[in-house]
Amino acid sequence: MKKLFILFCFSFISVFAYSQWEWQNPLPQGNTLSSVWFTDANTGYAVGGDYGIGGTILKTLDGGITWSTLSIGTTNQLHSVTFADANNGFAVGENGTILKNH
Repeated sequence: MKKLFILFCFSFISVFAYSQWEWQNPLPQGNTLSSVWFTDANTGYAVGGDYGIGGTILKTLDGGITWSTLSIGTTNQLHSVTFADANNGFAVGENGTILKNH
């Protein structure tokens, strides 16, 4: 009985521990995302994609509250994104795809 009570308490606590999370997908799109990188507290990028649909890059300017889809010019899925500084970033993906932020 004691173990059941402890299990109930942890289950109850976990519901409230993650209450700050808010559903974002499929907004603004429904593709799988693989990597995210923030250049500062507000500006961030997420990359991914799905087979048959193509690659995706999302950008936020408000710390992830809203995201917009960027036009990228490739149909290859993207797997990772990184930035050396606020102006120089790279995304890499399927079939040797390398994209540079400019």
